[in-house]
Amino acid sequence: MYSCGLKHRQDADRGEHTAFADPPDVPGMDDIVPTAAQVFRMATSGGARTTAFGDTIGVIAEGKAADMVAIDWRQVSYPYLDHDFPLLDAVLLRAKKIGACAA
Repeated sequence: MYSCGLKHRQDADRGEHTAFADPPDVPGMDDIVPTAAQVFRMATSGGARTTAFGDTIGVIAEGKAADMVAIDWRQVSYPYLDHDFPLLDAVLLRAKKIGACAA
């Protein structure tokens, strides 16, 4: 059932009505999942460009500010990490707060 652009659903068990809107069609919101490299870029240089500090942060380079974290590779690669598995994927998916230290 629709009214005013909202769907109405009746919960048969409780006799309650719930109104909810269809999610809008948003450009870029589809089934395509970004790669680890794309997510990393969005969180670093891409995110930096959206701020007033974009020319001083976002990449590791001389003259740029950076917050660094040292990650225990044994935790990332435990119990097994295939040699063909992308390094960045392993770090983003497996790194844990325990075993990391800020530098």
